[in-house]
Amino acid sequence: MRTYEYRRIVQWGECDPARIIFFPNYFRWMEEGLSGMARAHGVVLQPRTGPDAMAGTPAVSINARFLAPARLGDEVRHEVEVAEVRTRAFRIRHRFWRDDVLLMEAEDVRAWCEITFTDDDARLTAKALPEAIRGLLAG
Repeated sequence: MRTYEYRRIVQWGECDPARIIFFPNYFRWMEEGLSGMARAHGVVLQPRTGPDAMAGTPAVSINARFLAPARLGDEVRHEVEVAEVRTRAFRIRHRFWRDDVLLMEAEDVRAWCEITFTDDDARLTAKALPEAIRGLLAG
């Protein structure tokens, strides 16, 4: 399956008053990592029309474990791995490291969705992943 890795430095605005990363930033980084991995492997996850039409890849499920704190100025390595490709969804595994210390790990299930507009609402509907996207995600 596809993998991607990048490094970042924990910034002041990402920390709480104790200079420890404020936990929601991990979820922002997960989105950033998924987008970076997709771009690096030629997958466009932004809404589009045509044969591979999609309105987005919303999170269906996220499970996370926080194991050690990341602190202001730490260099964090984010590993992103496609763990499973399903018919209408895919599962991503995220791991965040400081050197050899695992800081946080999560699994993120995303659906491939189209949008339908009605008079007073909009609805996302999970659709089958196009074969080209399945192949790119699976590696």
